[in-house]
Amino acid sequence: MFAGHHTLKRLAGLSGVPASTLRLWERRFGVPRPSRRPAGYRLYDDRTLERVRRMARLVDEGIPPSVAAERVSGDSVVRAARPVQVLVDAGRQLVQAGSALDRRMLMAEVDRAFGSADFEEVADGWLMPALRDVGDAWESGRLDVAGEHFISQVIRGRLLLALDSSREPIDDGVRMVAAQAEGVRHDLGLLSFSVVARRQGIDVTFLGVDTPTPDVVAALERSQAHWLVTSVGREAEIEPTKAMVAAVLEAVPGVRIGVGGGRQDEIVDGRDEVVALGHEMWPAAERLALSGRAPSPPQDPVSR
Repeated sequence: MFAGHHTLKRLAGLSGVPASTLRLWERRFGVPRPSRRPAGYRLYDDRTLERVRRMARLVDEGIPPSVAAERVSGDSVVRAARPVQVLVDAGRQLVQAGSALDRRMLMAEVDRAFGSADFEEVADGWLMPALRDVGDAWESGRLDVAGEHFISQVIRGRLLLALDSSREPIDDGVRMVAAQAEGVRHDLGLLSFSVVARRQGIDVTFLGVDTPTPDVVAALERSQAHWLVTSVGREAEIEPTKAMVAAVLEAVPGVRIGVGGGRQDEIVDGRDEVVALGHEMWPAAERLALSGRAPSPPQDPVSR
């Protein structure tokens, strides 16, 4: 071993940051940045070790990892060194398990998927495409209502567990209410985003489907939330969501509304208070997390 150079395992031991987290930071933020020896070994020097320690301290203080990485690097950081791979036909196993009401098959596929990568990558690369496949199977008659409900409740249970086990919100950080308008009965995408947001340190109050607008307003006021986040995926959901958005903006001055889902652009009408969330969850959640520290809302589209 070269003096003053460390393997990833040793870097993790010296810094107290798990190797899996170091790999994630390296891929998304460029910290730590290894050198490569002729034999192909990835090694990290003492300067990198100190940067990792400083970044870990900043993250522990509630600074989003991308901001912490930029501070310790002293230059701009490119977050995504590789794009999220979106799987084609991601829901094939789910549809088969749902059609057969085979819990063992369904749980095996869910366990495999959620154990394959970080939650953010699984949500964007597997879960959302898989749920679209399930919806297509239901609409085409290849999957009945029982099978669709069977799949949805297993996924919901896994997501609720992930939400409950996510990090505690940042003190004095961004607060968010997640709710679907009255009559909107699909919220797995919204629940997935809530998990990603909680993992960014956002204080999430998740209300879910079919929430009466007066109760949404009350929740925003009681929690002193900065954001209402909702989702629109179907044509029938557009008008009730528009009505909720209009009522919230009138009743809760200063709140901002993030809208996701496939029909999000039909809700956003140019108002600064209403932001299209786009189609990648992790960048969306990070921008919301940073919005409480900035005078203006996110400038780029953010996630569903």
